[in-house]
Amino acid sequence: MSSKEHQMQLNALAKRLEEDGIEITHIDIDGRPECFEGKYRNLPTPHEMSGHVPDMLGRKDNLVHIGESKIDIYGDSNMDSQLKVFSNRVMRDTNKDLPLHIVIPEHLKPDLNKKLLELRLSDKINSGLIKIWTYNS
Repeated sequence: MSSKEHQMQLNALAKRLEEDGIEITHIDIDGRPECFEGKYRNLPTPHEMSGHVPDMLGRKDNLVHIGESKIDIYGDSNMDSQLKVFSNRVMRDTNKDLPLHIVIPEHLKPDLNKKLLELRLSDKINSGLIKIWTYNS
């Protein structure tokens, strides 16, 4: 089960993405419905992508958006693989790259930027394919 902090960040990300016109279609509440707005509680869990399940999926203008909540950068053994998998997804029917939205505590933003540089993914921030959001509890 994900921590309460993780799930509250995920709820905040879902609300923020909806403000940008992204309809949240799937979210992994992971046994913590109390952390989520009522409208998210009955959404299905996202499907697996290359061995990993994202925290959230949304859609805008027929483009799928992937959402991830992270509360730790270097203590998460799946982080590197997840970031590589989720940031390299392409929609089959349109051949468009899928945007990845990552929400983290504000104090971890420099660490996440460093991690993305290490993984050679920082160019995707510049192109807008990876968007970093911060959360203050």
